Amino acid sequence: MIIRKLVIYGFGKHENVTIDLQDGINVLYGHNEAGKTTIQQFLLHILFGFPQKNHVLQRYEPKTGGKYGGQVHFDDPEWGSCIVERVRGKSAGTVTVLFEDGSTGGEEALQQLLRHYDRSSFESIFSFSLLQLQGFEKMDEEQLSRTLLASGTTGVVALLQLESKLEKEMGELFKRNGRVPEMNVRLAELRELEKALKEEREQADEYAPAINRMMAIDRNLVELKDDERDLEQQRKLIETQRQTLPLIEKERGLLARLEQLSVRKFPTDGIRRYEIINGKLLDILARRQVLQNELEKLNSAGEMRDQQFLPRLDRLVARETEWHQWRSDKRAASEEMRLLDTKRERYFASLGIRDDEKAALLLEADVSIQQEKTMLTLLDQLHQQTKQVDYVQRQLAQTASEERTIMQDKLRLDELAPTEEEQKKCADWPGVQRRLAEAKAFLQLKDTPAGNQRIVPFALLLMAVLLAGVGIVSQQWTLAICGVLIGAVATFLVVKTRSGNPSDAKRKEMEQFIAQHAEEEAQMDALIHRVDSYLRKKEALESSLLAVKRNRKSYEEELRMADNRTDLAADELFTFLQAYGFDELPSLQIIPEIFRMIRELQEVDRELFAAQQRDQNASRKLAECMDEAHSLLEKEVPEESLYDHLRNEWMLQKEQMEKKKTDAEKQLRLQEELELVNQTAAMLQSQKEELLSEADATTEEEFYRAFDVFQDAELVSRQLDDLQSQLRMHDRSNWPTDLSINELEEAARQVENRLTEVTKQQSDLLEEKVRLAHLTKRLADNETYERMLQQFENKRAEFASLARQWSSKKAVAAAIRQTMAELKEKKLPGVLRQASHYFSDLTGGRYVGLTVGEEGFFRAIRQEDNMLFPIMELSQATKEQAYISLRLALAESLHGTAPFPIIMDDPFVHFDGTRLSRMIKLLKRLQAEHQFIYFTCHETMTKHLHEANIITVSEIGSNQGAVLQ
Repeated sequence: MIIRKLVIYGFGKHENVTIDLQDGINVLYGHNEAGKTTIQQFLLHILFGFPQKNHVLQRYEPKTGGKYGGQVHFDDPEWGSCIVERVRGKSAGTVTVLFEDGSTGGEEALQQLLRHYDRSSFESIFSFSLLQLQGFEKMDEEQLSRTLLASGTTGVVALLQLESKLEKEMGELFKRNGRVPEMNVRLAELRELEKALKEEREQADEYAPAINRMMAIDRNLVELKDDERDLEQQRKLIETQRQTLPLIEKERGLLARLEQLSVRKFPTDGIRRYEIINGKLLDILARRQVLQNELEKLNSAGEMRDQQFLPRLDRLVARETEWHQWRSDKRAASEEMRLLDTKRERYFASLGIRDDEKAALLLEADVSIQQEKTMLTLLDQLHQQTKQVDYVQRQLAQTASEERTIMQDKLRLDELAPTEEEQKKCADWPGVQRRLAEAKAFLQLKDTPAGNQRIVPFALLLMAVLLAGVGIVSQQWTLAICGVLIGAVATFLVVKTRSGNPSDAKRKEMEQFIAQHAEEEAQMDALIHRVDSYLRKKEALESSLLAVKRNRKSYEEELRMADNRTDLAADELFTFLQAYGFDELPSLQIIPEIFRMIRELQEVDRELFAAQQRDQNASRKLAECMDEAHSLLEKEVPEESLYDHLRNEWMLQKEQMEKKKTDAEKQLRLQEELELVNQTAAMLQSQKEELLSEADATTEEEFYRAFDVFQDAELVSRQLDDLQSQLRMHDRSNWPTDLSINELEEAARQVENRLTEVTKQQSDLLEEKVRLAHLTKRLADNETYERMLQQFENKRAEFASLARQWSSKKAVAAAIRQTMAELKEKKLPGVLRQASHYFSDLTGGRYVGLTVGEEGFFRAIRQEDNMLFPIMELSQATKEQAYISLRLALAESLHGTAPFPIIMDDPFVHFDGTRLSRMIKLLKRLQAEHQFIYFTCHETMTKHLHEANIITVSEIGSNQGAVLQ
């Protein structure tokens, strides 16, 4: 059955929505509250009916009203394309089934489509979720085995529920050490009553012996009464014997005469009967001889092999398909081993591994994702440290280059350095320049009006301050020197202005000084500028050189530390890689590729090991089959023609078996006839012997002679009968045979004496009984004991009733366990074989199968040593793998009768990456036969199942609509 489309009219939060599904795997992805569970419940509600309003399941009726229900479109291998529509109606809704030919049906037609599965049976096989798997962690071994058993067999859930209910009810009735259960309460009450009864009996010790003695007296009186009656009868008998003694004497005479005759009886019509029987016996004996001859011929036929030979041969011939499959598996495993071995050697060659010890170390190395992360972290650390070393080395080289450049600039600057004389002139020039400025200012002031003479010095003074400040701030020492000189001139002018006009001699002196130094001013300005430039450059170069040297030392220290860190990172990485057999540190760029190749090498080695196991398994089975065949055929035959010889031997044994069967039937028929003949002969012989025995004869002659004597005895017998008819009036069965008159007289006297003694004993006992009666009447007035005894009997009856209830429930529980055992024997083995195959694939061959022990508990079989592990001892994810394997195996076994899709609600969240990958491979392998509808809130599942039909639940309904039918 393939579900093609879900059409939701109105269900929960979804309204007017259409969802298209495909063959294979369909993934419905969405975050929490997206409506995935609503879609899952919609599918189950439409197929199996809406729950009652007071039911534990939600009805998911639309919150905004509207039409409630929808359609499920699917293709069925038996019924073709069908549409199931269920809308609001009666309690479970009104259902309509539309078939491919246009016909319609109702609930009965839907039941046929669903193969009469109800919701509970469907969910127990074809639908499972994370909630069912999460409960495994809290289960004990018995609960876990029952859950796995319910997953591996159909119909057992209801039995398990009934058994649990009965166990609970039995626990309410009785527990071994309980106090609250009813039977335990009743048992405690019975013990208390029994104790009280014992105490009451001890108080009535006098009553019981008296009652016992009275009962003994009654018995003695009865015995004495019987003795008295017997004595009376003996007295009457003795009197009768006295009267019949003469007749007895005559009887003895006739008996003596009859004793003299040797034959007292003869069979009626004996002669004729004897002759008829003798003739028949001769005929029967002749027939018996014929039958015995035929049986001897049949028994002389050749003997067949032992009885187990043909069944063993049948079983071996029936395994021909398995034989060819084993041979095919062995060839396939051998070819796969060859390819994998070549591939592994190629990996070893690529990795440069030629030492077996290193190869073994490499195959056992840990290449987990965690180790890969550790490797990448170490590799990244080494890369970072290497980059840091390269950076520091570049900075150090750049610093060295800068230092060389500065030294070269300094050498070139030293070549252009001013002489000591020029430097001395520059040092003396500020004083000369100051005096020259004063002279010029003096002459200028002389030619300037008085107002201007006062303004100019102050302007020069302000200019001097500005130039000096700017020169000092900007470290332009020329401007600073000029500012100082101008300030000196301004100060001088101010002083001169205040002191009055100079004399003419002073004017002349100033003019001569200006004329003397006027030509040097321009030269000295150029020289001062050159010297000042030299000093600034020299100072700047020395400052730069000092800074570069400090940087070089810093970089050298940083390079040393970076080298140490790089060495530590390299050592740590090398230590990590030594575990993988590396004697030296390879190139950093190929380490991830080497790690990947090691992982692939280990995967190839595991596949090679699995192929070797399959090859060994197939070889073992082939060898076992060959050994059994050689044992049966009692000769060696080639493997290729084994089954030709087996079939020929089988046909030969079949022919011999048929012939033996025919002979056996004939032999059985002859034996039955012989047995009948023997019985007839024995009967005739017995009749013949009976006739001889009746005549007291052993031979035929004695038989005929006895007949003559019998005739004489008949006459005496008739006379004796007449006499005995007279004596028969008296019962002489207990009379002595040799009585005399004296003996009878003595016997009469003894009887009289005994009667007197019996009468006296009766009188004594009656007196004692009267005395004891008075005593017991007084003790009997106390009724406490009888009341307690009645109460004890009532409690015991209640306890017996509860015990019967407990026994009936125990019997039903035992029957359920027997039924479960039969289910395990009949249904579980096939499912278990397939589940073991799935479980082995999911665990990567770590566990090769599942089995159920005699105690009913599941065990996992470890591959490496075939050790059995209880399911509860496995990890949570491995338990879930066992549960899912059984579910999938059961669905696979029912595919022919119940080809339903499999619905899963995020059951793989506990799986790691490797197990999840195996699980997805298994689903992809099974999707050719089954449709899977997988609900998940994990986006990673959509990436793992990217080839599947991915449906984002949060996006449905935006531009899709349901078409109301």
